[in-house]
Amino acid sequence: MTWGDDMRHWPFPLAVAAALSAPASPARAQATLDELDRAPRAAAQPDTAADPAEGKTPPEINGYTANRLSFTGVDRAGPVPTQDLPALQEQLELNLQLRVYLGSKRYFAYADASLFYQGGWLFRTDGAGPLTASPGHDLAALDPLFAPSELYLSASPRPWLNVLIGKKRITWGSGFAFNPTDLLSPAKDPTDPNLQRAGNWVARVELPFENFSVTGVFAPEALYTRAGIPYAVLRYPSYPAADGTEPRDHASHYLAAARCYALLHDTDLNVTYLLSNHYQDEFANKSRFGVSAARYFFTDYELHVEALLSLGSARSFPCTAACAAGAGASPGFALTKLHSTSFYPRLILGTRRQFSDDSLLSLEYYFQGDGYGDREFADAVQVMSTTATSTAGGGTSGALPQRFRFDPLRRHYLIVSYNKPRIFDDWTASAVLIGGLRDLSGLLSPSVSWSTREWLTLSMYGYLPIHGLGVGEVTAGDRSLSEYALTPFDYRVLFEARAFF
Repeated sequence: MTWGDDMRHWPFPLAVAAALSAPASPARAQATLDELDRAPRAAAQPDTAADPAEGKTPPEINGYTANRLSFTGVDRAGPVPTQDLPALQEQLELNLQLRVYLGSKRYFAYADASLFYQGGWLFRTDGAGPLTASPGHDLAALDPLFAPSELYLSASPRPWLNVLIGKKRITWGSGFAFNPTDLLSPAKDPTDPNLQRAGNWVARVELPFENFSVTGVFAPEALYTRAGIPYAVLRYPSYPAADGTEPRDHASHYLAAARCYALLHDTDLNVTYLLSNHYQDEFANKSRFGVSAARYFFTDYELHVEALLSLGSARSFPCTAACAAGAGASPGFALTKLHSTSFYPRLILGTRRQFSDDSLLSLEYYFQGDGYGDREFADAVQVMSTTATSTAGGGTSGALPQRFRFDPLRRHYLIVSYNKPRIFDDWTASAVLIGGLRDLSGLLSPSVSWSTREWLTLSMYGYLPIHGLGVGEVTAGDRSLSEYALTPFDYRVLFEARAFF
């Protein structure tokens, strides 16, 4: 588990209720914001139908502006450094979504882009002192940001053929809060799965039919990006970057994937083969397999399972001072299981229940085969305490600013979410609990939203780490720590106003 790099993007939770409030059917077993990609049999209708004799379709334009103000109770005593975490944060986002039809609805260009203006104040510059204004504290993460979430061309010359090229979020798998088989897109935020709209650069060919589809995807990695636009793709150039960074390697960075989807006996089934080469991790020519299934029972009860099957692990494992001394190295994290022949599956198993009042309850169990055991977790905390580093990696290239990034350290988790829409017609309440089952620590995220007008929503969010009950904890110095005691804050509250157009 790690807190997002910029920690300033805050979601609109009503999207969860809107996406999941339709009548139950087998296709609803995979309903998310990217529903058309999960259920291509439904997607075939609007985009691949025969072109009707009609006039030119005008462009579709919409978007929103959002202002978010948050205050964070910074944890001064934890092992994770907090000198770059402002207690007071402000973020203004202007979003534009544009769809332009190119002669007919079978051919169109789509863009979803946001401009962020961000600010942060009240830092503890020494990590333990009192709050200060710190006027000279400049952070690159707080710079203005242009983020194109999606930018692509789509063509459907035949009812059974769709070709897409550009930046697109393609979500495969049946998991609600997390998708272990989705290696293409930035990871979802489990406290609001529909928040993450950003995709990666891909070329996709899809053959959609009524009860099955076949999809092929090639995704070159964007290695250098400026203002949201990549200028080095697939391979590093032979010359240094503008900031002086030397090319990291001479390899091709890509992911190729093939998926077969079928609807069998009212059950959604997916089988995926993925071949990656240095694509957002250090695996070279790595084959992995993904499987998922989802089905509704008794009309309102849904059951789903999703698994990624792989040998070896691209996770960084800790090397303490004693370990480093024996290897003649420095303490830190290393890719010690990259070439292992051990089996490290990742699996999510869950169920959802939609009630008659449209409220939704979701329970999911997540297992991570390469998560830290007790000894490895203790070593990781020791390394973080002595080297002032964490296991957090950089954000996925091209991702929107995220408020929470689910990067679990251990093996067993429970994710529970509840959403109750239309309270007094225009209020929505929700809560999400992420629980680590080994040490009984977690994060509770309650929220409430009020749709004051059709075009305006006011929301309040809370983020409360649960430090555990003294089970499965490790000792670092004079402290006993659980996984979620490593969060760099004691609490966080946020107010958001979002206006649509």
